[in-house]
Amino acid sequence: MTCTPTDQHRRLMSTRSKSIQLKQTMAVLFTVLWALTACSRLSPYPVERDLAADRIVSGLKQINAGLEQFKCVGKMTLSGKDRSLQSFRAAMAGKLANQLRIDMFAPVGGSNGTFASDGRHLFLVIHASREYLKKRFGNGSLHRFLKIDVTVADLLTLLVGRIPIDDALLPRMGGGGDGRSFCVDLKDRGGKLRQRVFVDAFLIPVRSEWFDGQQKMTHAISLGEHKTIDGFRLPMRIDLIAASGGRLNMALERYEPNAGVSADLFAPAPLQ
Repeated sequence: MTCTPTDQHRRLMSTRSKSIQLKQTMAVLFTVLWALTACSRLSPYPVERDLAADRIVSGLKQINAGLEQFKCVGKMTLSGKDRSLQSFRAAMAGKLANQLRIDMFAPVGGSNGTFASDGRHLFLVIHASREYLKKRFGNGSLHRFLKIDVTVADLLTLLVGRIPIDDALLPRMGGGGDGRSFCVDLKDRGGKLRQRVFVDAFLIPVRSEWFDGQQKMTHAISLGEHKTIDGFRLPMRIDLIAASGGRLNMALERYEPNAGVSADLFAPAPLQ
């Protein structure tokens, strides 16, 4: 069978169209592959992980893994550049679901105030002035109350014996140890130091420091006087220090791991 000029033209056009489509497909694939290769070359995120640092951080996250709630009493001291020294006895209770209550007692007896979080709201009750404040939880920051950039979740993590650690950071063994302790640096995807954790020879956390994007320390936390209670290794002293000079010192006593607590404990009602 002989083809008419029209048929030949159609076949030629079809072949050219397929050729153009193939070139376009190849161009797209080349662009994608080039972009992926370029991103991998430019990414500052280390390919190889530091296995020793990974093991230490994994162990830190598992400390007191079965401890979910607690009650304790103790002494709290607040100080800073713009505030006078305040020291008071306190009764504390907490659950890891952002639920915390701290009742502060006046030196001469009687209740001085209550701070609480039920995971949805933050509460502050000042007994002398009968003031009652309630605000949405937001990110749970306690900066307004403590003048230190920590959250309710951070404080609860400390009170059950662990260090708050951001899972998005990459652990690397650091050089800040003193022979009796080890140091782990946690860096962001840009390679900047964001947190530094010190652990003792038994891999118990003793200090953590946090840094901003300019590598300046924003605040630090020290844990000390560890004691084993019902099988849990717990710090009896917690010190929070802000770069601005604010400090919170907590000396814990009569710690009750996994003590029963009622949900309504964390949402105090207005004073009558």
